[in-house]
Amino acid sequence: MRAWIVNPHAYSPTHSAGTRHYYLARELTRLGHAATIITTSYFHLGRRETRLQQDELWKRETIDGVVFHWLRTPAYSSDGLSRLRNMLVFSSRVRAAVGLREQEKPDLIIGSSPHPFAASAAAKLAARYKIPFVLELRDLWPDNLIDMGRWSPRHPMAVVLSRIMKRIYRRADMVLTAMPIIASAFDRVCEFLAHKGVDPKRIRWIPNGVSMEEYHQQVEQGDSEKLELMFLGSHSQYSGLQNLIDAASLLRDEGWTNRLNIRLIGEGSTKRDLVDRAYKLGISFIKFEDPVPHNRVASVLGEADGFIMSYARSSICQWGSSPVKLFNYMAAGKPVIYAMGSEYSPVEHAGA
Repeated sequence: MRAWIVNPHAYSPTHSAGTRHYYLARELTRLGHAATIITTSYFHLGRRETRLQQDELWKRETIDGVVFHWLRTPAYSSDGLSRLRNMLVFSSRVRAAVGLREQEKPDLIIGSSPHPFAASAAAKLAARYKIPFVLELRDLWPDNLIDMGRWSPRHPMAVVLSRIMKRIYRRADMVLTAMPIIASAFDRVCEFLAHKGVDPKRIRWIPNGVSMEEYHQQVEQGDSEKLELMFLGSHSQYSGLQNLIDAASLLRDEGWTNRLNIRLIGEGSTKRDLVDRAYKLGISFIKFEDPVPHNRVASVLGEADGFIMSYARSSICQWGSSPVKLFNYMAAGKPVIYAMGSEYSPVEHAGA
C-alpha cells in the first residue's frame, strides 16, 4: 500500500515540534508499506524556512526511512491575513500536486486538519486519483476558535469554515481521531461527530503515543536541591501557561523562591507575553528556555523531577485532549501535574 499523508504541521525529529505523522509513516514503512508525508518547509512555531533553498519550490527528503515532500509556502509573522495566505498557498499546491505528478499513484490519501484548507485539498486530490480519502481530525474548525472566544458563531470565517468542514466530513471514507485521550470517552466523541454528520461506523480512534525505544538512553536527573518542574511544548493560547505564571506568583508569596525551579521549554505565539508577565511579577524561579529538537526530548525530560500539563479551559476538551507531550511525560516516568478541564484524566487513570 502507498499512502500520502497531507499535513502542513508535520515535522521531522530534527524539529522542536510534534512528530505524530513521522512515527505513523515510519511504522507503516516498517510494516512493508510506502508512506510519504506532504508538508510545508516553513516551520510554523519558529516562523522560519527550514528545508528549501531560495530557488526551490519543493524537495523530497528521506529521514530515517520516512519520505518528506516539502512544499514552499510564504512566511508570516502574525495570526492574520499573512497566515491565511500561507494556508491557502499550501492547499493550492497540494491540489496542484506540485512535485508529485511524477510519483507513483498512491492507494489512499490521509488529510489532516490543523486547518481545514489542507484537509479539503487532500480530499480533492484523492477524488482526482479516484482513491479513498481518510480524514485525520486534529483541530475542530471553527469550534475551537468559537470556544476560545475569538469568533462568534456568526463570524463570516466561522460560517465559511463550518461549510468546508461539512463537505470534508461527507467526502471522507473514514475519519481518524486522536480524541478522546482514554478509551472510555470514545462513545461521546462519536456522538459529538454524529451531530456534524459523521457516521460513527466510519470513525476510528488512533491516539497519540511515543516511541519507548528513545527513552532507554535518557539522562538521569541531576543533584539539584530544588524541586524542578518542567513544561516542554508550544507556548500558545491553548496551553494555559498564563495560569501557571499566576500560580507561580502565589508560590513565591508562600516562600518557594529558593526551593523551586520551573522550566518552560519551547516557543510559540504567547511566549513573549509570558516572559514579560513573569518579569513584571518578579518570579525568579521560572526559566524560559529555547525549544529542543524532538530527538533530544527524552534526554531533557530526564532532568526534571516532574512535569506540568496545562491547557486553557475549553468545552471542546471535555473528553480530554491528546497532546503528544503528555505521552512523552509519562514515558519519562515522572509525576505529572495535570491541569485540564476534563473529567477524563489519563494521569489519574494511569496513577501518574
